[in-house]
Amino acid sequence: MGASLSASAAATPVSGTWPNGSASVIAKHKLSRPGSPVSPQSVIVSAQPQEIDNAVTISSTQTALTNGVPYRYGRLSVPPAHGSELLPLSVPIETQYWNGTAYVRSQADSCTNIALSSIVMKNYRGNLNACETQLTGGSAINSGLLNLTLTAPKIGGDNKPNSGSVDLEVNLNGVDAADRTCIGSSESSATNGAIPWFGTPDPIGRATFGIYKAPIIYMRENF
Repeated sequence: MGASLSASAAATPVSGTWPNGSASVIAKHKLSRPGSPVSPQSVIVSAQPQEIDNAVTISSTQTALTNGVPYRYGRLSVPPAHGSELLPLSVPIETQYWNGTAYVRSQADSCTNIALSSIVMKNYRGNLNACETQLTGGSAINSGLLNLTLTAPKIGGDNKPNSGSVDLEVNLNGVDAADRTCIGSSESSATNGAIPWFGTPDPIGRATFGIYKAPIIYMRENF
């Protein structure tokens, strides 16, 4: 399916002991991410220890270590969000996987964590400036969904509505020195998200204040 098995970068080298003629070995591995989406797979990891003694290879019997682990080609999605500048704005972030036809929410994912500090806020437009709206919420994905909140920017010091937009970019792995975010009243440096298994590029979504689902807010008939 285009993936390969290799030693985990987070694991220590293979280690173990050999007491009373029996070896107990610990070895961690990782599956690489294919270059393009693949349908869900079931992966079986096997082990077959070998030893070379005087140029003679001695092999044990291959043994399956798993019964079949689900393998999903995933991504992180930040859908666009919009609402009134007078109200807090809900910003959903989804973990998704390719089901063979389309990306769908990964409802089995309740272990991914996305630190608020890893979400870059940039490209402010309109009458919206840095930290006039701030990110709040938890970090733990629940059933493939994380609902964050941008605080209401309301009315600015110029007595004008702080309407406008800001782009939200999740740092999946690396971080740029210029990346900034607003999880307080002033800008702070963004951090590494440390979730590289979602691939590249970093997902970006736009949050816009001052636009609504319909152009009519109130409607009245006069007779």
